[in-house]
Amino acid sequence: MTNIGGLTFKNIKLREDYENNKSSCLKCGEFIPYEKRKNKFCSHSCAAAITNLGRIVDDEHKDKVRKSILEWRKENPDKVKKSQHIDLTCQHCSSIFSVPLSGNKRKFCSRKCADIGHNHENSGGYRKGSGRGKKGWYKGYWCDSSWELAWVIYSLDNGLKFTRNAQGFEYMFNETVHIYYPDYLMEDGTYIEIKGYTTAQWEAKKNNFNGKIKIFDKVEMIPILKYVKEKYGFDFIKLYEGNPHNQKTKVCGICGEPCKSMFCSRKCSGKAAKKRNLVLDFL
Repeated sequence: MTNIGGLTFKNIKLREDYENNKSSCLKCGEFIPYEKRKNKFCSHSCAAAITNLGRIVDDEHKDKVRKSILEWRKENPDKVKKSQHIDLTCQHCSSIFSVPLSGNKRKFCSRKCADIGHNHENSGGYRKGSGRGKKGWYKGYWCDSSWELAWVIYSLDNGLKFTRNAQGFEYMFNETVHIYYPDYLMEDGTYIEIKGYTTAQWEAKKNNFNGKIKIFDKVEMIPILKYVKEKYGFDFIKLYEGNPHNQKTKVCGICGEPCKSMFCSRKCSGKAAKKRNLVLDFL
């Protein structure tokens, strides 16, 4: 089938037929766009305003549904119990938190408490990508967070030589042996640790480490982050190879605004389609 400008003649004919006989929204009467031509409503709000039986959802109907739900709950207490929540006690901070019955095996109230309280004895050491930061590759260096990326950019721009550290060091925490992996290793043998927050486990790592280490905390990172943001912009994570966090690294082919793909919006994509149609008509 002939393909011109990314469109086939069959697609063009279908579009022309629909434009000549558009369907209307069952709620508001507005024309439904070609991309949603199989829908009965033009939007989610219109779809939610009408029941499956075609009745408009008014306050009277909502009250009726609400009363029927309450009656069902009274008649089926066992089924209602399954959707209820239970209270648990955090094993780290001892605070009370509520979870659904399906989460009755949770031990911690938050990710922060879990990071502190979990036993990593059998974790197998450093795992690339195991953190929660914006991670990715930059010029052959793996970064586990945006702060690590900023440090790597700053170091490379200033000609510093370093490698990603792969050497683990034992330390004791809660009477258990763990393995600590500093982030990077400088050419002179100094280890680099980029740390945004401190915990009891981090203090144990630091106190048991016998090598030469430089810690970049919130204060130490201020000039580095300032340098990177001024030179590369606040969204400097777009510098990661392959754009893993879907940053707007491209330019819209219609309006020139930053975008993730060829166009920044459906509006611009539609304008591009119209241009292609004009070209086809000319041909």
